[in-house]
Amino acid sequence: MTGDPTSLRDALYALSLAKAVPDAELLEELTRRYPQHAATLTEYAIDLALDALRGADEEPAGPEEETITPDVARAMSAFQNRLFEIDREASKVSPAAHNPFGGLDRKQFRALAASIPANTLFLNKLRDRQVDPNTIPSGFHRHLSEKMNVPVEVLASYFGGSPEMTKRLYKSDDKPVIGQQQSFADAVRSSELSESQQEFLLKL
Repeated sequence: MTGDPTSLRDALYALSLAKAVPDAELLEELTRRYPQHAATLTEYAIDLALDALRGADEEPAGPEEETITPDVARAMSAFQNRLFEIDREASKVSPAAHNPFGGLDRKQFRALAASIPANTLFLNKLRDRQVDPNTIPSGFHRHLSEKMNVPVEVLASYFGGSPEMTKRLYKSDDKPVIGQQQSFADAVRSSELSESQQEFLLKL
């Protein structure tokens, strides 16, 4: 594959088209194709698997339940193992940088995204330092610091670090790919946010 690094939108689009319920094999294939978006793909795949699992639990028993539930269970096991490896490797890569998102569980992460207001896709970009820190408005720093109860200086210092997502997942015989950071405005516009969410964030 040549040219500019593949966009996160393309990577998520490929994931959504491949299977209704992603499995470990699909995730492995996509993280090889889009190494710069490995962590976000993993997070999104888990969300799809959880949604499918909840749907199987809530709906009456039907012909698809027997096929979906085992796939979801296997996917969840593989995804959780991979996330553990991601977090462990990330702590080795940048032990000096305090990650203000590190103590959030999945529910808290989603709640924070909703409170900004945004979605987990946009918040993942910030967490993984895929947004050029020089383009993040000071108003957004203040807004996020209030929502997280974290000093503005801590957020600014964290966002100013090197992008980590591209370093987390790659085979031992492959070199990590350094992804191109987006501007804050581009990150807002390319994260599938509603018009009102975009308008609010871009005015900060």
